Amino acid sequence: MVSQSKIRRWLAGICLALACLMVLLGLTVFEGRLKSFQFIGYWGACFCLTALAAFSALMELVLLGRQLRQEQRTLIEETLRDAKEKEKRDPID
Repeated sequence: MVSQSKIRRWLAGICLALACLMVLLGLTVFEGRLKSFQFIGYWGACFCLTALAAFSALMELVLLGRQLRQEQRTLIEETLRDAKEKEKRDPID
C-alpha cells in the first residue's frame, strides 16, 4: 500500500518537473510564438503547477511536524510509564 505522504511527494515532484519543463519550453521553443491569451494561459498554467507543488510541499511539512509531535508525545508517555513501573518494582529506599 502506498502512503499518502508518498503520493503527495510524487505529486509535488511531478508538478515541479512539469513547471520546469514549461519554463524551458516557454523561454526557447515558444518564445515569440504565444500571443495575448495564449501567453497568459501558458504562463498561468506554469504558475498554477508551481503553486500546486509549493502547496503540496507545505502540506507535507505541516503534516510531518504534526506526526513528529505525536511521536514525541507518545515516547514521553511511554518513558514516564516505564519509569513509574520500574519505581514500583524497585523502590529507592
